[in-house]
Amino acid sequence: ALPICFPVTIYIYVDSVLCVGSTYLGRSMYSDTTMVQVFLAYDGCDSVEVVHRINVIENTALQVGPDRGFCAGTSVTLTAEGGIGWYKWYGPAELSCSECAVTTIANAEPGLYLVQSGTCEGDTQVASLILTQLHNPTITLTASDSSVVKGQSVQIQAQTAPGNTINWFNADGQICRECASLTYRPQEEKYISVVVTSPDGCESKDSILLQVTKGCSSESIEAPNFISDNHDGANDKFSFRNPMNLNIAGLEIYDRWGEKVFSSTDVNSEWDGTYLGKPLPVGVYTYMIKGSCPQSVSFLKTGSITIIR
Repeated sequence: ALPICFPVTIYIYVDSVLCVGSTYLGRSMYSDTTMVQVFLAYDGCDSVEVVHRINVIENTALQVGPDRGFCAGTSVTLTAEGGIGWYKWYGPAELSCSECAVTTIANAEPGLYLVQSGTCEGDTQVASLILTQLHNPTITLTASDSSVVKGQSVQIQAQTAPGNTINWFNADGQICRECASLTYRPQEEKYISVVVTSPDGCESKDSILLQVTKGCSSESIEAPNFISDNHDGANDKFSFRNPMNLNIAGLEIYDRWGEKVFSSTDVNSEWDGTYLGKPLPVGVYTYMIKGSCPQSVSFLKTGSITIIR
């Protein structure tokens, strides 16, 4: 009687990574290939099939680019190209990912950085680069005056090395591009910032606060609005206070018909409510105080003064 055969096939899978041109099972490999070997049992019933799945790759050199510089306080991204299968980074600073093709150094430090990867022969290859810290540009800000009268101009000078570019900003944005100095007329307290960029692309920043004062203003002059020439020692005479010591050119007083009844260039002068030595009638009179600021800006303060008895 013939034997009964219940065939059984066993599959075995073999995955291999080979370099282009390598020989495998007597064949030269130039592209991804699947090869099958069949082994039969002695009785021809059972069999074993070995499936060879072959990934053919080129042996690419590992590269990280040339040595380069970085600006102080900045991050640096390192990128490895080539290599086979895996990466491992080494360096003096902490890396965002030590086993990735691309890694970032948040706080870059100068020094030698290495990366390893494989080859299609199963060996290890190494690439390296040197990071050098560049110097950020120095800058000195000077202003003709850090406290200015509203509407007056102030000049700000930025001193830095030749070849650096200088750009000026306020809270609203850029106000002057590539200017060594800035003439600014502030209307309110404001920070003025400057950004200096070196030819290497490194930046330094500085700022100055411009304070705005009322400065020379007729509002600082204080004057009464009535006099009572009853010789009781209280409000008997008209005079004004000049707490900011402004330049006073003179004081003039007019009656309601526009006739001048008093004038003086003495800042300490007083008016007793008389004209040509005689008391003036009860009523409202107008005074004018003329003067100028230290910046040669003229002003005129006017008001009314009432004579009561």
